[in-house]
Amino acid sequence: MAKTRLDTQSVPPDGGYGWVIVIAGFISFTLLNGTLYSFGVLFVALLRAFEGSKADTALIGAVFGGCSIVANPISLVLCNRFSHRKVMMVSGIGCAVSLILSSRTTSLLQLLFSYGVMASLFYFMVPLPALAMISRYFEKRLSIAMGLALAGSGFGQFTFSLGTQVLLDTYGWRGTLIILAGVSLHFCVAGALMKPLVENTHVEITESSQEGLPQTPLKSQCSPEHDDIMTARVVTSAEVSDDAGTPQIKRNDTCCSTKSALDVLVDNHDKISQKRSSSCNCHGVSSICRKVKKVLGMMYDVSLLRDIIFVLILFTAFSHAAGHFAVFSHVVKRARDFGIPSFKSSSLPAVTGLTQCIGRAFWGILGGRFKMLKPHLLYGFSLGICGLTSLISIYTTTYEGQLVYMIVFGFGMACYIPMSPMVVRYFVGADKFDGGMSMFMQAQGFGNILSPFVGWLRDTEGNYVIGFYMISVIYIASALCAIFLNKLRRFMNKRKEACNECELELDGIHNDSLSKTRHLYGHDAPERHEDAADSCNDIEVRMAGAQ
Repeated sequence: MAKTRLDTQSVPPDGGYGWVIVIAGFISFTLLNGTLYSFGVLFVALLRAFEGSKADTALIGAVFGGCSIVANPISLVLCNRFSHRKVMMVSGIGCAVSLILSSRTTSLLQLLFSYGVMASLFYFMVPLPALAMISRYFEKRLSIAMGLALAGSGFGQFTFSLGTQVLLDTYGWRGTLIILAGVSLHFCVAGALMKPLVENTHVEITESSQEGLPQTPLKSQCSPEHDDIMTARVVTSAEVSDDAGTPQIKRNDTCCSTKSALDVLVDNHDKISQKRSSSCNCHGVSSICRKVKKVLGMMYDVSLLRDIIFVLILFTAFSHAAGHFAVFSHVVKRARDFGIPSFKSSSLPAVTGLTQCIGRAFWGILGGRFKMLKPHLLYGFSLGICGLTSLISIYTTTYEGQLVYMIVFGFGMACYIPMSPMVVRYFVGADKFDGGMSMFMQAQGFGNILSPFVGWLRDTEGNYVIGFYMISVIYIASALCAIFLNKLRRFMNKRKEACNECELELDGIHNDSLSKTRHLYGHDAPERHEDAADSCNDIEVRMAGAQ
């Protein structure tokens, strides 16, 4: 029987060209979050232009943020099918086209489709490939790299909030959208910098020789310039002795293959799978169902949803997205309700952006230097800060009070945003990071949908008091969940170990009773051991209690 070992790995350089990837990520998050969080400034202009209700107008921004539910899984599939670079560059072109169409709209419904849906889908196809590329280039310095790249969110929020207000005063909302369309083409520049990391493939193949002789690795008979290519052929399922149909590699000393061993294995595995599936059912409906199932399997890793830890992480993603998107959508309008002038009101998101630009780099470096600061603890601590400050902000109606609130809120947000991918990787591992981060961003998209609800409460109650009470509660609840994530995982691991010990003890008693029964009554009557198995009832009770 042949013994095959194929190792495909890419060693993160933790520097080098990785810093160029960080710069590309910085550009991407500057454009994405700058456009997203400056909607609070654009919100006031749209209210005047279309004379709609606050809830209807806020729905555009909520749909813009909520479309990440759809955009992130699509981005994951396209990145696996094509490449991270191509997805980002095409997204940049799509963003520009969508914003130009939005500038020509004549109703809120048209703007909801062109800006809220179409532009959002292209914008939110960018963050997943950006984060995935950074995680491939960094391991030890991942926290620092994530902090520096995500600092672009704060920088974009600072520059776009002030810049959008200046553009609105000069060119109106239509001209502003056209200028933003041109700026969004810089996604193409960032995508062009996303150079794929070369994978190192190690192939080791041995075959069993005659009895008593050692196993020797198969050597390639190729020319020196093809030392990294192996000479082999893959046996089809009809020739394989293994019941599972696992492809085996045999020697072929007659010619050199033009494909690597890994490519040969993958190609033939796909051919075998296609033959088996076509032999089972050739109907068109079944083929479509299989393709849909395959695509859904690429979008969602269902195994992660079986983990209560990851489900709680998704809850925190939903909560903080609902909180900060509602804050940035309504903080300018609430400030004007307090009697604060328009320019000072518009400067509040910009101040938060500047705080985040500095804070994200600070927290990323701090988390990378001090290993005792676990990412979930920083994550929960910052969520708690945002919840408490949002509660206090209800009673600070002056510009100075709102300014302090946005500074502290931005500093807390600057911590939990770069810690989010760190928490996902810490609890699900590097292998499932892409799928876990995609589902994390989808949970954030669901949270963004709550923003119109805060606007509806403003229209109903005449103020934002109840809406910001709600924001505070969900922030504090998510903070408690994040802080106790690791303790919950330890508790579940201990319970799992107790169950495993009980199972081993139970199997040992069953095997011992069976061997004694066979010794007394012979091998033809193994069922006679049932009476001896009654002594295992107490073990089963212990297992039930452990579960």
